[in-house]
Amino acid sequence: FYSLSGFAVASSRRNAEPYYSAFVSYHNDPNYSDLLIRNTLEGVGKWDSSKSVEQRSAVVTEAGAFLVLYLHLIAQINDAVNNCKGVDEDGEYDLTHPWDEVAALIIGSLEGMEEGGSSDIQDGQMIWGLGTRRGFQFQTLNAEGYAKVNSELEDLLFAGRGELDALRCDMLETTAEKIKRLTLIPLMQSVLKYAIQNEQQSANSGSSDVALGEVFAMAIIPIVQIYDPASASILEANMFVQPGGTLVGDGAQAVANALGSAANSIGISPRQLGSTPQADPNLLYGGSSSPAVRPLLLSSAVSLMSFVFIVL
Repeated sequence: FYSLSGFAVASSRRNAEPYYSAFVSYHNDPNYSDLLIRNTLEGVGKWDSSKSVEQRSAVVTEAGAFLVLYLHLIAQINDAVNNCKGVDEDGEYDLTHPWDEVAALIIGSLEGMEEGGSSDIQDGQMIWGLGTRRGFQFQTLNAEGYAKVNSELEDLLFAGRGELDALRCDMLETTAEKIKRLTLIPLMQSVLKYAIQNEQQSANSGSSDVALGEVFAMAIIPIVQIYDPASASILEANMFVQPGGTLVGDGAQAVANALGSAANSIGISPRQLGSTPQADPNLLYGGSSSPAVRPLLLSSAVSLMSFVFIVL
């Protein structure tokens, strides 16, 4: 059987390159997520017993899902590609179909049989469920009412299974890279969600939002650092908790700009991150088409025109 603690220290994480090396180098410890979770449970380290129960609970649950399991997901995606290149022509596998494991780590076991997943947005605890929750806030739902990123992931998962079974390994590799990029979208949206909620928040606050902002930032900063070091530094300066300091000191839009730049460098359209009236990751790339922002911009334009008319 599998366990979170086993995943956190498994040698199979080395298959998650280049992300594995990036995380190990950033934290200067190969077992960084295991150490974080164990210390928090034991009440020592950064999230020690002086921190609120809500914060420590948030660190443990979200680090388990989006530090431990996320890296395992990337390792499984890479492993499936390697499996394709080395599998016997009869297409038989020792245990489970390797692509089924990829799907399981993206979707989880709580989404049910409904199109788009469970109608209860709190059910899913993996990337799929996170995408659903962020889709509502950032106006990135499709016409059927669920996250666009999940719709794209679903199509790619079906494509990848067919490519693996047909041993179309080059096509599978392309599909795998697309999936890896898409799975970053809900994580980036989550960083922005907590940048908005924590703007000018005291680092001494006991709110779980403070801890959640840092954990989600930890989940992407080592990856962002590969493609856009300057944006990684902005995220670190604004999202990490420093005793006695203030969070998101540069403002939520500065975080949004960094996320938009990072997304663009990684190969994700900043528009795919969506937006809110408080912050728009696509602002430096032409502005968002999100309905969350359009009414606000239209209202501002109408007000300005009215003012000009009155003055004239």
